[in-house]
Amino acid sequence: MDDNEKRASSEDLIPQMPSGIIPPKGPGDRPKQGKSEEERNLEKEAARLAQQEEDLKNDPMKRYERALEMVNLTSEQAAGIVDDVLFHENGYTEEFVIKGAKRQLVGSFRTRQAPDSERLFGALAKPNLSPNQRDHITAQLNLADSLHRYGDISFSHDTDEAHEENLKWVRSLRAPVFTMLSQMLAQFDQRVLVACQKGAIENFFIPRGD
Repeated sequence: MDDNEKRASSEDLIPQMPSGIIPPKGPGDRPKQGKSEEERNLEKEAARLAQQEEDLKNDPMKRYERALEMVNLTSEQAAGIVDDVLFHENGYTEEFVIKGAKRQLVGSFRTRQAPDSERLFGALAKPNLSPNQRDHITAQLNLADSLHRYGDISFSHDTDEAHEENLKWVRSLRAPVFTMLSQMLAQFDQRVLVACQKGAIENFFIPRGD
């Protein structure tokens, strides 16, 4: 058998596709589909958020405004807080309302002063305090030094004796009331902290001229 006859006989063994039928395409031959509108929108949103974060890193005022939004403060409210903290004799005070089914109570917190922090540091310096004890002491002292008014009761913070009276009153509270006031104070402290953070420097401090 010559070479031509060998090639012809081997080709007869290969199955042939009937005429008029298009063979199916493999996975690599499938046409690529474009991105859906949802995918494009997601990519645009991701790019927008990334650019927003980059802008926040490079702009202290934008970071400050974003932080104010997180604690529900406007720029005007933050300006008032900073102004009172800096220049008001008693610092900044803020009212709170506790509402019951038939009655409500109005009170207020004040920003704490340096002597208050010193008392707290001294109390926490005691040896062998557990983390829970430290947290409880901190909550008690902060509340005693922050309450400005509670219903008809006004609190003085001028002397160490006044502080001891305030602390005695705080320790007499029912546990649920103490917990509620501590949580409200934490929110108050957070608003003051955010209002007075670094962005406030650019907002409220003007360099002195020559």
